Amino acid sequence: MKIQENTFDQVKVPDQESIIMIDQFWHGNWKKTIQVGAWAKLTYLLIMKEEVTLDLRVESAWEGSEIVIKALILAKDDSKLNLKAHAHLMHNKAHADLHLVSFLQNGSETTVDGGVDLHEGVSKIAWHLLEENIILGENIKIKALPMLDVRSSDVSASHGCRITKLDPIKMFYMRSKGLSKAEAEELMIRGYVEQVFEWVNPSDDEKINEIKEGYIDYLLK
Repeated sequence: MKIQENTFDQVKVPDQESIIMIDQFWHGNWKKTIQVGAWAKLTYLLIMKEEVTLDLRVESAWEGSEIVIKALILAKDDSKLNLKAHAHLMHNKAHADLHLVSFLQNGSETTVDGGVDLHEGVSKIAWHLLEENIILGENIKIKALPMLDVRSSDVSASHGCRITKLDPIKMFYMRSKGLSKAEAEELMIRGYVEQVFEWVNPSDDEKINEIKEGYIDYLLK
């Protein structure tokens, strides 16, 4: 397994390799294409904050490609974030798993277009898509666009989109156990972020753990 960090426009994951790739986008317009080789696995974590527009295309380069896309979208203080993240499965026995999590604080705006595109004639395909939008403030705007383009019947699939606030029932329970409102909110926010990082054990990589804790702190300020 390799761990690397980059914002190159074109990236190729070699055949039979397993790579964790992390990109952090703070400002500007970006367009990126990643090809995943035969029987290779890409775990791609993208993190967006402040003012960013990103068009991401990840595609199978041969059969057996495995694509995992995790997104952490942090919208606060009137920021605008736009993400288009599509996995293109063009070969047999390819897999894709997209989990896109947005946090929206006061005055922020997000557009999230997550999608899986199945090309005609492929078989033995599996994919899962989940968009989650967590509202943490007032006067926010959300545009969620989970997109599916399926041209094959030989698939195993699931998809969903959620727009929610922090659970008041969980909040009440934690406060009844002696936690303050701020402590309860932190635990719930931490739970969502942990899901995005669940593909790696933080104790195995100090740098990834630092990245995660840094963005949790950013949300809580």
